[in-house]
Amino acid sequence: MDTSKVISIIAEQLGLPEADINENTVFADLEVDSFDFFQVISALEDAYEVTFDTDDTEKIKTVKDAINYISEMTAE
Repeated sequence: MDTSKVISIIAEQLGLPEADINENTVFADLEVDSFDFFQVISALEDAYEVTFDTDDTEKIKTVKDAINYISEMTAE
């Protein structure tokens, strides 16, 4: 899994420098509202050709959670 690609996508969607985001970044700490989070998830779905289950997105609190979820989905 290309962590830097995931971070790049998240940074682009949120309009933040990539340097402000790492695997341990908590989305809530970035003051991400539900619309911003939806934009991030949509961009990740497009980039990795996966579909996030709505129930699963509620469990994604950190960038690492998103990376792990994508890894699990692309491994199937």
